[in-house]
Amino acid sequence: MKAYIDTSVLVTRYVCEPGSDALDNFLVTAQPDLVAGELVRLELASAFGRKCREGRFPRTDLDKLQIQVDTDLLSGHFELVTLNRELLQQALNLMRRLAQPLATLDAIHLASAMAQQVDVFMTADQQLSRAATEAGLATWPT
Repeated sequence: MKAYIDTSVLVTRYVCEPGSDALDNFLVTAQPDLVAGELVRLELASAFGRKCREGRFPRTDLDKLQIQVDTDLLSGHFELVTLNRELLQQALNLMRRLAQPLATLDAIHLASAMAQQVDVFMTADQQLSRAATEAGLATWPT
């Protein structure tokens, strides 16, 4: 099985929060080949920084988290979808075609998943989940 994992789900792999156990169980049970967009590195850094500023973990953990992400991305834990002009056009087409509104980065994630012909789209964002369903993708969590 090939699964696209967006940042809203991926962050729970690195920071213990609601959804972390469910993600771990899914990854162990389904053992999907994970696909992520190049955007995840930037978005994870933003999410980690926000959580640190909110006092969810100490500043010293921030660099450790980013090193872990970089290690996972470089070691092949995820197939990364390269952002290019064609993918941006597909994202624009989705924004125009779907009835469900899409934020810019969400449209890029969805276009990335569709370009890779994934079996499941993993997101904790309900609006993005509805858009993925409208686009014909199975979603997790359901």
